[in-house]
Amino acid sequence: MALPFVLERYVNRVLDRSDGYAGSVGDIDVSLVQGAYTIEDVRLQDASGDVPVPIFEADALRLSIEWRALLHGEILSEVELDSPNVNLVMGPTEEKTQTPA
Repeated sequence: MALPFVLERYVNRVLDRSDGYAGSVGDIDVSLVQGAYTIEDVRLQDASGDVPVPIFEADALRLSIEWRALLHGEILSEVELDSPNVNLVMGPTEEKTQTPA
């Protein structure tokens, strides 16, 4: 029962410690029987604050793993995104840009 809360705190802590990026997630729901989990309110942004919009955000991210495939030594997964938004900003300086070189 505590797994969703532990996962939420862990993911937010890892995102806070990332170099150059900041992020957060909301509620995490886990369904071990189905091999699935849902992460709500996903947000990833430039930690410097120079870029006014997040690099990635989504209302929800749902991931599932196919148990039968795992039993046969394969990894088969499905990912669904609700309202995903990706922003790549090309600013006047490198500090205000969030695009790869």
